[in-house]
This record gives sequence, structure tokens and C-alpha cells, in this order.
Amino acid sequence: MKFIYPEFLFALLLIAIPILIHLFNFKKFKQVYFSNLRFLKEINLQTQSRSKLKHLLVLLMRVLSLSFLVFAFAQPYIPGNKQDESKGEKIISIYIDNSFSMQAQGQQGELLNVAKQKAHEIARQYSPTDRFQLVSNDFFAWQQRLYTREEFLELVNQLDYASVSRSFSEVLLRQNDLLNQFKAANKRYVWISDFQSAAADFENIKDFSGRLVCIPVQAEKQANISIDSIWFSTPVRQYNAKEKLFVRIRNYSDMNLENIPLKLEINGAVKSIRSINIPAHGYCDSSLNYVNIEKGILHANVSISDLHVIYDDKYYFSYQVAGNLNILSINPDNSKDTNTYLSKLFKNDEYFNFKQTRLSDLDYASLGKYQLIILNQLTEINSGLATEINKALKNGTNVLIFPSINSHIESYNNLFKLNQAALFLQPDTQKTKLKSIDYSNPFFTGIFEKENNNIDMPVINYHYTQENYSNIKQEKILLLQNNNSFLSRYLISKGYLYVCASPLNDKAGNFARHALFVPVILRIAEWSNNSIPENYTLNSNNSIEFSDAGYSLDGAFEISSLNGESFIPQVIKTPPTINLFTQNQIKQSGNYNILYEGKAVYGVAFNYNRKESDPNCLSLTEIEKKINHAGIQNFTVANPEESNNNINIELIDNSFYYWKICIILVILFLLTETILLRFWKV
Repeated sequence: MKFIYPEFLFALLLIAIPILIHLFNFKKFKQVYFSNLRFLKEINLQTQSRSKLKHLLVLLMRVLSLSFLVFAFAQPYIPGNKQDESKGEKIISIYIDNSFSMQAQGQQGELLNVAKQKAHEIARQYSPTDRFQLVSNDFFAWQQRLYTREEFLELVNQLDYASVSRSFSEVLLRQNDLLNQFKAANKRYVWISDFQSAAADFENIKDFSGRLVCIPVQAEKQANISIDSIWFSTPVRQYNAKEKLFVRIRNYSDMNLENIPLKLEINGAVKSIRSINIPAHGYCDSSLNYVNIEKGILHANVSISDLHVIYDDKYYFSYQVAGNLNILSINPDNSKDTNTYLSKLFKNDEYFNFKQTRLSDLDYASLGKYQLIILNQLTEINSGLATEINKALKNGTNVLIFPSINSHIESYNNLFKLNQAALFLQPDTQKTKLKSIDYSNPFFTGIFEKENNNIDMPVINYHYTQENYSNIKQEKILLLQNNNSFLSRYLISKGYLYVCASPLNDKAGNFARHALFVPVILRIAEWSNNSIPENYTLNSNNSIEFSDAGYSLDGAFEISSLNGESFIPQVIKTPPTINLFTQNQIKQSGNYNILYEGKAVYGVAFNYNRKESDPNCLSLTEIEKKINHAGIQNFTVANPEESNNNINIELIDNSFYYWKICIILVILFLLTETILLRFWKV
């Protein structure tokens, strides 16, 4: 038997204290002789003997309890079979958690530096001939090989923070991928981490038979504030338009935070600043107002100040303010005045590039350059037009249909069948009105300053009834009072198909002359702005998808950071879309440009995963409980306080400990002493 902390054995000298107390407190018996009291003398001698025995037993209990208390602090153990351990090579796989949560400060400094120091201490316990694997959250290819001790120490020194967080089941699979290739019996698995709750999926670990040592490193204070997400109040960014940006900030600390500065920057210029208050373990949704005074690609970020974990203090996003939105109205050949309402609406706003054409003059090849196509009261939709419209929808173009009073229903239904939309039935000439607006529908968000259910709704004299069946995904934006759909929307691949059940003329009703016409049509146009998402969450292989309209199959794409560093992504063109795959080439959050033939065509932003933002970590007891529950047998969790000293993995993962047994014996000896003193009467 050996001791982990043999210096505590000097405390055994304290055993002298109860012994001395016992010696100096012996009761002195004085002999008194009586001539005829022989039997009383025998009783007295017997009582004196029993008293001595009781005191000796009490002394023994005190000596034993004090001795085993000292042993518990010295932590006795029986080393493993040294003969078996000396046979063959030793392979040690050490996982160092280098996620962003390891930026927190512990008693000995930044947690990642503490973890690297512990890895050094462990490696130096082994001989230069033993081999090591280093695993981090990066999962680099070079980590799938074994290194000598000196090579391992050098790799540990070079380790930096990773933008990816890994679960412990993923880490173990990574370690096993390499270690299972070797037949060495002496394999060790070591995890050095802060053991965040979000990563502790021990229940997903199956059939593990190795020796596992968990070494927690703990932060002094578990607190963090994080920018969780952002969103706009409206779906489209317009030039010279007022913007309202919402930001959600989370507080992971135990204190209410007040007057936290929140800042918005666009293209390097500060656009808005405000102070916010965030409740403890809660969040705050704050809004920032500004005006888009620039056209083109805008690179932006919102930021806060935090003294703890800082990787999530800035949230990046990029978007495009288009100079124009291209709209095409396809009118019937005999049309003269059916396009008046649309023309007046769009030509009053320079943002819209509104163009009209007769059906016979339509250039089918040009449809891809429009964000919104309006089929304006066509009598018939021929098969060629139906095919091109279907292709445009899949390409991300939005399509708005106003039927004609004399529509050829079957030709319309052929287009609807291609897109699983509700079919037209017979026209209904019964006069009716639109129902009140459903303000809860996201389509109407931000259109009206306040809700008003007393609006005099448009009158409809002529509309087409529609056949509804179960497998269509129809969103009814406006309803008639007879519950027939007036304006419906369907998501078709990347585009929206809008279908109005009534023609856009005075005979069919007064919708085109009603105040509701303008906001509804403008909202349809706004939602037609074809853009990519403002930001992506950084992972190993992000996919950026956008329309292939205007891009040659032979053209070269690049992704470039704002400081000029660029790389060529993997490009997969599957008309009507183009996909760019980053292939783990983007390591840092920030704003980026997508270049085509050297010219920036889109702005895109990447942010670190907020999974690491919650600093809640498992305690020593929680780690042991979770690992036990997962069925992992051969493991040890090092005490964080004890592991501040040198860690001997050979003792930890190859020995049997007796300190808990020592504590139990101390309690038993003290209990026995109490019983002797209380119940043994002499």
C-alpha cells in the first residue's frame, strides 16, 4: 500500500495527545483495610478492573479514529500490477477542450492555459518511448496519429481556441478511431475540460472498455452575456428606408445587469448606440433604428462588452440594398388599360424597375432577371409559358397571378398542377366583401401602424372558387366573407406563387381602387427581393445557396474576408441554384464577400455557434453520476482542488483507493466510543 499524500502521515504524532490525556487521568485508588469486610474488598477490586478496561477501550477508539482520519487525508491506495503494466508500450490519448468557454479565468489563469499545463504534467510522467495522441475540438487530420512525448508537448504548446464545440461522445469516437488500430494493452483516455453541461452527452457513449480519467478545470466565476440572435422588422432592405433591427442579448449570470452598451456598426461606421438592462438568467430584446443611406453590399455587426467569455460579444450580418427591384407585368395581346393600376403603383417609386410586355412579345429567356413576374389577366396560359413560370419559381422568382374574367380555366389549372396549388373551379358572380385582415399573419407585419378591425373592406363582384384538397400547402392571406380564398400564397422551391381569385378590373370589384391594394401589392414586391440569409452559423462545411441566374457555368467563385484573404469554395451548380461549400476553410466569425470573376456579388456573414455561451458546468459529483449512469465502469474523476497539484495518471487510473473506507472507519470508531461512554456503567 502507498499514499498519494504521504506528508500527511506526520499528523500521526497527534496520537500522543489522547494517550497522554489517558495516562494523566488514571483514577488513584487508596486501599483501606477492614478486618471483617473481605467480600466488600473483592467487589471493589472487580469494579476497579472493569473501569480500567473501559478506559483502555475508549483510548483505543480515539487512537484508531485519529489514525484513520490521518490516513484518509494521506489517501492510501494499492498500486496496480506493475509487472503487467510494464509489459508492452503505453498509449495515452489526451483530449484538451479548446472551445471558447475555456477563455474563462480560473484560479491559475485562463482555463485553456491551465489545461495545457496539466497535459504537460501528465506527459512528463511517462518515458520518452511511450506514445501520445492529442485530440482537440478542431479534429485536425494530424491528430489521428501517435507522437513521441517531446512531439506531443510541442503540439500542446501550439494549441489555440477552436470555433467548434464537440460533445464527449464525439471526442471518444475520435480517440477510438486511432487507438482501436493498436493492440497495446496499456491504453489511457484523458479528458481535460471545463465539462460544460451542453457537451456532456455521456448517455451516447456505448461499449467503452478503456481507462478514462476526467480532469475538470473550473472557472472562478460562471458568468457571461451573449448576443444570441438578430432579426429585422421587415423582410426587405431598401435604400433610404428606415430600418428597425432587433437584437436578443442573454444574461447567464446571477445578477441583473444595467446600462450595458449595445452598438451597431455598418461598413465600419457606428450607426446606433443604446444602453440595455438584462435580468439575471434572462434575456432582453432591444431595437436599433437607422436608415440605409448606401446601396450595394453592407457589412454590419452588433456588439456588447463582456469581461468573461468574449467570443459571443459580437454578432455579424451582411445584406444587400438593391438599387432596383425588377418587376415584369405580362399583359394580354389586346390589353390597353388593364395594366393602369399596376403601372401607377410601381412607377411612383424609383426602387421598382417596372416593365410591361404583351404575351406575344415576351422574351422567355429574360424571365430569370426579374424578381417578380405578374401574369396580368391573361385569357390563357400556354404550355410554354407555364413551363417557364414553373422554372422561374424554382429559381427564386416570385409570381403573382390575376386571372381574366374570360380565363381559360384548364390552362390556369395546368400551371397550378405543376406547383400543387388549388385549382380554379367555376366563377362566382355573387357580390361579397373581403373579411377583416388577419393581423397575426406575418405577411402583414409592419404594414399598418395600428390594427383596425372596422375597415370598410373591398367589394368583390366576380371571383373564381377553388378546389381545396389535403396535400396542398396553401396560405390564405385574404378571405372572402363566404370563406373562399381571395389571395393565396404557395412556397414553390425558392419562390412564392401568389394567386388572386378575382381579376384586377372594375367589373370584378373595387380591390384595385381600395386603400388595401397598395400595401398588399407592395408587400408582395418587397418579399420578392432575392437575397441570401444575412448570416450563417459557423460549422465544418457551410453551404451557401443562391439563384444561378446571370452566372455562367464556367465562371469562378471566391469567398473573401474584408481583410483580403480569400479561398475558392467547392461549387455545385444544380439549376436553378448554385451551392458554395466552405469545406472548413472559414475559421473565424466575421463578414465576407462572395466574388464572381473578381467582383463582389453577395455579402455573407458567419458567427460562432452560441452553444458555448452558457457557462454552466458540471460539478465533480454530477460528472461521476452521469458517467456512472452511462455504464462506464473503469473511470476516475480528479478532484479540481487536488488536481491543482501534479497529477499522477498512473496512480489515478491504475490503483484502488481506500480513503473512503478510512472515513467510514473513523465514523464507526467515534460511534463506538460514544456508546462506551454512554452505556457502560462502572
